[in-house]
Amino acid sequence: MATIAAGRAPVRVADGSGSLSRIWLIARITFREAVRKRMVWAVVLLSALFLVFYGWGIVRFKETWDGRITRLGRIPISFAQAVDLNVAFGMFIVFFLAAVMGIFASIGTIAGEIDAGTFQAVLPKPIRRWEVVLGKYLGFALMIGLYIAMMTAGIAAIVFAVTQHLPAQLVQAALVIAVAAWWLLALTVLGSTVFATMANGIIVYMIYSFGLAATILETIGQTLQIPAMEQSGLVVSVIVPSQRIYNYANYLIQPTTNIGFGGGGGIGGTPPSGVVVPFAIGYLVLLIIGACLVFRRKDL
Repeated sequence: MATIAAGRAPVRVADGSGSLSRIWLIARITFREAVRKRMVWAVVLLSALFLVFYGWGIVRFKETWDGRITRLGRIPISFAQAVDLNVAFGMFIVFFLAAVMGIFASIGTIAGEIDAGTFQAVLPKPIRRWEVVLGKYLGFALMIGLYIAMMTAGIAAIVFAVTQHLPAQLVQAALVIAVAAWWLLALTVLGSTVFATMANGIIVYMIYSFGLAATILETIGQTLQIPAMEQSGLVVSVIVPSQRIYNYANYLIQPTTNIGFGGGGGIGGTPPSGVVVPFAIGYLVLLIIGACLVFRRKDL
């Protein structure tokens, strides 16, 4: 962010196009700074290791499938359903890593710049505060979107090369997972306008955990037929919808089995509603608007 003042020439254009150019400039700088962080490269390294072990697991799964049928006599799911289940597990790891990367790459996106005094040099210029917030959000969102696309392509390539089968709605599922990660990113950006860097990271990760716990609570309530438990989980998972969004992506990957990872789902479980996606998009827009309004009144 400190390079904005040096990398930006004075803007003398119409307000609409000027805002777009400034937002895109900040987004590009934010993206470049984000991908230089050691934490991001640590996630990339872990992701590469995961793909190696995941590929080995898929090969072993394919090699032992026929033997498993011979040994057990009958398996309640087909080969294609088992492949979809393996893909769903891989995409859950992608969602988890994308969420962690987005949260911890952006926890200091506003608070850290305030502490460093960067905004003292930048904000007196023609750049408006809401442009800074939106540009930073878009820069991190681009990083997360590219990461999810690359990981999805890697998983798809491995699975198809070994099994010659892929879930029919894998691309749609990847887009839904991106929405879940972008929602968490919007929450983190908002938190950065309110809390110090470390506190923001702890709070957002705890909120993410609450969303995960809420879907588990709701599923237990459904299974045991305890309405109070089910409704409590539903309320919390609507307030913190990241895991509920992922559960819909999981359903898109394996609609016939719907076996959940990290909460929710199960064979014969109630299919999640696709309404959660437009709801989450509207929700994250409100979070970004909230971040802009808070930062507008922030004492630098």
